[in-house]
Amino acid sequence: MKSTTAPPDSSARPRGRRGRRAEPPWVWAAVLVLALAAGAGGALLAAPAPPGRLPDPSAAALVQAHDGAARLAAAARGLAGGQEGDGTPSPSASPSAAAAGPVRQAATSAADVLELQAGLLGASTPRSASAPQPSRTASPASTATAPADASGSPASLATALSQSAATLRGDLARVDGPTASLLASAAAGQQLQSERLALAAGAASPGPGPSQAPSPSPSASPSAAAASVCPSPSGSSTAGDAGGAATPSSAAASAGTSASSLPATAATPSGRGPATEFAAVQSAEEAAVWTYTVLAARAGATERPALLAAAGMHRDQLDALEGAAAGACAALPPAQAGFALPTDAGSPAQVAALEASAVARWSDLVGVVEAPTRAAAAGGLERAARRAAAVGALGSAAAAAFPGHRAAQSAAASLATSSSSTGSTASASPTPASSGRDTAATTPPATASAPSSAAH
Repeated sequence: MKSTTAPPDSSARPRGRRGRRAEPPWVWAAVLVLALAAGAGGALLAAPAPPGRLPDPSAAALVQAHDGAARLAAAARGLAGGQEGDGTPSPSASPSAAAAGPVRQAATSAADVLELQAGLLGASTPRSASAPQPSRTASPASTATAPADASGSPASLATALSQSAATLRGDLARVDGPTASLLASAAAGQQLQSERLALAAGAASPGPGPSQAPSPSPSASPSAAAASVCPSPSGSSTAGDAGGAATPSSAAASAGTSASSLPATAATPSGRGPATEFAAVQSAEEAAVWTYTVLAARAGATERPALLAAAGMHRDQLDALEGAAAGACAALPPAQAGFALPTDAGSPAQVAALEASAVARWSDLVGVVEAPTRAAAAGGLERAARRAAAVGALGSAAAAAFPGHRAAQSAAASLATSSSSTGSTASASPTPASSGRDTAATTPPATASAPSSAAH
């Protein structure tokens, strides 16, 4: 009998080669999706954490300024003959590095100034683990010129000082207003020490920096050139202290550690903006022009040329101020008719107060203008500081370290006094009373009705 085989059950699931049942395709798709999700999650968990927030430019610039001042201070102290600010021998300096006569005096002055700068900047900006090294935070303007060797000779130290000042000026556009005012003041102090050291050594000046460029000619008509880029008074920018520029408080609001949070803040009094500070600089410079012109008219033939030259220098400062105001779209007030001279006009104290007033006003201006105008304001500050040093208005180490920056001068003097009382030889001890003189010198003589043609 022929046997028959029952047909396969069509409802049974297909089996694999070894008898296992094959899974439907959707099962494998689900497994694949789960595997991909698990791999992505693992990759996310294994990804490195994002880097921490980088230090803001103001903090980085202050750290760099401190390091540069400390390095130059050590070189200047060694060149001065291995003596600290209080006259005690320095164990780190070699006696063979001692300089004699005017060079030694200039090197000692530079060391005192640089130690005050490094002391204030170091106390104000403690280095943290997140703070970058200066070589990693230099601005493009700073890295364009490599630092000169500050050791070995007065000429090399003078060059290094001038280059350090240029580095500080190069950072002005990338920091907030208060930090810019502090850096510009320190740059002016270093530049003046460079010139003094070069003069004492009989060497050629390291060369004019950007802030020593000649003042623009009045015929250039800077106000007309800026008219095409400045907004109209009826535009969105408001007149007065707004001026389209940020105040130090608003500029520092978006920044981290900066000079706005330091004891030596450069912030101007509340409510003072670019327009107010432009007018204050103009008033101080006009008072100087008027004073020197009147003194020249009263003086004899021997003293008259120097007085007229001083008046001309301040006229150049007014021309530079006009160009800076035009670039900042700020309108200067009409020139005042004249100024009443005090009874001690022409005395050394009155002339020093007159020049100190101009330096302080330029320093305040740096802190309130926008970044594009800071270089011009810093140039005016440096030229005013050079004139003030010539008449003895920067007599103390604190005033020479931070020309025009009254808060920094006061803080540096206090720091030096504190260091001296604790036996530290980190910095020289300036005369604290000098800060009071500089503060009192910021008010120009009262106005009086007199022909303005005599002042201009």
